[in-house]
Parts: sequence; C-alpha cells; structure tokens
Amino acid sequence: MPDTKAKVLVLPAALLTPLLGPRQSITGPADCAEVRLLAAHSNMIYETVTGLGPAGVQAAHSALIELAKAVARRRVDDAEPQLASG
Repeated sequence: MPDTKAKVLVLPAALLTPLLGPRQSITGPADCAEVRLLAAHSNMIYETVTGLGPAGVQAAHSALIELAKAVARRRVDDAEPQLASG
C-alpha cells in the first residue's frame, strides 16, 4: 500500500532458533506492546549508535537480543540470570 514502511531486523539465528522450534517465522499484530518496544529500541539504536562507546553498543545489542527473544517467546524470560532484578 502507498506510504507503507517495513523494517527488517537481522538477528543471530542461533539465539532465536531454539525459541521458534518448528516455526520458521513469527506472525502476529505489529502493534502489540512487545513488537512496539522492539521497534522503538531498534529505532533508538539507529539514531544514536554513532555516539555510543563500546560499552553502550554492547548494552544496546544485548537489550535488542533480549527484546527479540521476548517477542519470539511472547513473554519475558524472568529466569534469565543476566537480567537485573526489579
């Protein structure tokens, strides 16, 4: 359709394949909260990556992976040992 935009995220398959199981892709509404959060984070990275130092790039990358995993699982992994407790 006119004025339609698409964003393609290429993420490490090794991290997502175990979460997808026999599914080869994830389908669902693009306006769900998890997908909107993933898209917002990827937009923020795109806009700010040139100003980030190595630690910031690593943190942004790690957060992007965790958000993508949450979308794939359709939930947050609250047992992830590397996530800070709330």
